[in-house]
Amino acid sequence: MKVFIGCSSHEKINNNYIEEAKKLAEYLKNKKESLILGGTNGLMGIFTSMFINNNLDITIYCVKDYYDNIENIYPKKVYKTVNDRKNAIIDKASIFIFLPGGIGTIDELFSIIEAKRSKQHNKRIIIVNINNYYDNLLKLLDNMYKENLADKSDENNYITMNNIDEVIKYIEGIDNDE
Repeated sequence: MKVFIGCSSHEKINNNYIEEAKKLAEYLKNKKESLILGGTNGLMGIFTSMFINNNLDITIYCVKDYYDNIENIYPKKVYKTVNDRKNAIIDKASIFIFLPGGIGTIDELFSIIEAKRSKQHNKRIIIVNINNYYDNLLKLLDNMYKENLADKSDENNYITMNNIDEVIKYIEGIDNDE
């Protein structure tokens, strides 16, 4: 499985998010999954360091403007635009997992949900609502459905979980189904 992890690249992050990211990184490392990430700092750095240190498959998908910020020890695919990068991620990943993140993470999340909604893919999208981080975003989505600004069935395009233990259990269920 090729797993895309959407999450923060910011360096000053709440320890609760760091611990959950470490738990997921350890799990994916032990399963020897392949990873796609957008960078090497912050929460993303937890995944990149663990995978590089264990000689596991990881590729950083970045835009040209961020290329110089990523050390040469990481395999990279460089794209001219953010949209080109997101389209490549949608094409290559088998599953999308979103941990807490900033503007880029939210952009990726909505782009990947919209791509699924418009039948560009039919892959699993998991929003991990650690520490209720995504509560306001989920309320916004609920309000869109309530106000008939989006179809309530769009809710079926993503799954919300509250912690990494739930994600691991879910992934184990996928593995058992296949």
